[in-house]
Amino acid sequence: MKGDRGKEGLTFGVLRLGEQARAFAGDSGETELALVILSGRCVIEAGSMKWGPIGTRDTVFSGKATGVYIPPYTDYRVYPVGRVEVAISGVPSDIKGEPQIVTPDHVVVNTRGVGNFTREVHDIIALNVKAQKLVVGETFTPQGNWSSYPPHKHDVDDFPNEVKMEELYFFKVNPPQGFGVQIIYGSAGQSGRETCAAEGGELLIGNGGAYCENAYVIRDNDVVLIESGYHPVVAAPGYAIYYLWVLAGENRMLVPRDDPDHVWIKEKPELGAREQ
Repeated sequence: MKGDRGKEGLTFGVLRLGEQARAFAGDSGETELALVILSGRCVIEAGSMKWGPIGTRDTVFSGKATGVYIPPYTDYRVYPVGRVEVAISGVPSDIKGEPQIVTPDHVVVNTRGVGNFTREVHDIIALNVKAQKLVVGETFTPQGNWSSYPPHKHDVDDFPNEVKMEELYFFKVNPPQGFGVQIIYGSAGQSGRETCAAEGGELLIGNGGAYCENAYVIRDNDVVLIESGYHPVVAAPGYAIYYLWVLAGENRMLVPRDDPDHVWIKEKPELGAREQ
C-alpha cells in the first residue's frame, strides 16, 4: 500500500489485495481512518465490529461506494473476497468513538452544476458519521465536463465565508488510458512564491498582487494534494473522470469560497449549456 501525506497530517494510500492474498492487518493509532471500497468485495473487522462480505461494484464507475469509519487506537483487518481495492485515508485525531459502516443505500447523491459543468457528487463520510476531522466522498465528471466549478477554495478560516480544510483527490479515468487536467491557482505570499517555484508553477503579477498558477495532467490512479488555492478539474472529451475527495480540518465544515471572478456563472447557468 503506497501512501501520501499532507501538511496537516492527512494521509492516503490504496490497498490492493488479490484472490490468494492474506488479510491486511492495521492499527489506526493516533489517526481516524476512512476506508472506501473502490472495487471488489471484502470482509472488514474493526474493533469489536465485523462486516461482510461488503462492496457492490466492479469498478468505481459501476455504482455507489461502501465506506467504513475507524476511530483512533483501533485494530482492523481487511479480508479479500476475490480481488479488492480499498482507499484508506486518515488524519490525526483524539476523538473517542466506535467504528461505523456506510452502505451504498446511505450514500447521499447530489447533482451539481449545469450543462458542461454538471457532475454527480456522492457524500460517503459526512455528517452521517461521528468523525472529528474527516469528510470523504466521490465525484463523477462526464467526459468533456468541468468539475469543482466555478472554482472554489478552502484554505483560510474565515467563517461564515470560508473554513480551512486540506484536501486530496484520487483519480480514476474511464477508459483508463484517458486523462484530464487539474488546475490549482491562488494568491502567493512569500511562502507561496517558494512553493510555486518548487512545484514548477507560473508566478504572475496582477492587480491583486502575486498569484501562482499550476496545471497538472491527471491520469488513472493519480493523487493530487490540495493544500491551498482554487482547484477546478476538467475531463478530456471521451473520458469520464472520477475522483475520491478527502477533506480534513479542525473545523469539520464544508464552507468553500468561490472565486469572485467566476461566481457570476452561477447566475447565468445557460452559459454552461451544450451546443446542440
